[in-house]
Amino acid sequence: MNSQKMNPLFLTCLAFVIFSMVGCSEDEIESGQLIVNGNLEKGSTSPDGWTSNTGNPDNFNFIWTEDESFSGNKSISISTQTADASEFAYWVQAIYDDLPTGKSVTLSVRIKGNLSGEGVAVVLRGDDASGNMEQFVTTESTEDITGVFDWTEYSIKLDKVDASTKSLLVFLVFSSDTSGEVYFDDISLTY
Repeated sequence: MNSQKMNPLFLTCLAFVIFSMVGCSEDEIESGQLIVNGNLEKGSTSPDGWTSNTGNPDNFNFIWTEDESFSGNKSISISTQTADASEFAYWVQAIYDDLPTGKSVTLSVRIKGNLSGEGVAVVLRGDDASGNMEQFVTTESTEDITGVFDWTEYSIKLDKVDASTKSLLVFLVFSSDTSGEVYFDDISLTY
């Protein structure tokens, strides 16, 4: 290369091009995406943005794992050996900011399961300012997600986010009367 000084304008343009190519990581929220950490790769002891819950923590195992994943290295899992008609479990993420009022939203999730019984469901719920449910869609009314199956994409659509909706909650539900293990990955909520 020529040992002459490089033009400052050229260096500025080169820096802009390089920054444009590497400036945004895959982990950042893309335009129209409402879920945080949908690829489940970020976190220290649990995946950022996600919380697990059940009425009986002794009966269910919630795992953020590298044992299975559709893409990347990690997924979230729920498992139990005991099917109980009164117990269910779920992972949840709540979205409060920048809700797309008046627009439709689609929740998509990749799921892999080895399940007996009722199975699992994908749920999207819209709550008002007091936390009362205003809107609700689920795969339970359209698809049975049970049995032994490899990574499959499941989607549900909320046709219009009402003006009264102040939060959207994404639930990945391990239904009552179910035993076995399920994995979730690549979760998106887009408008």
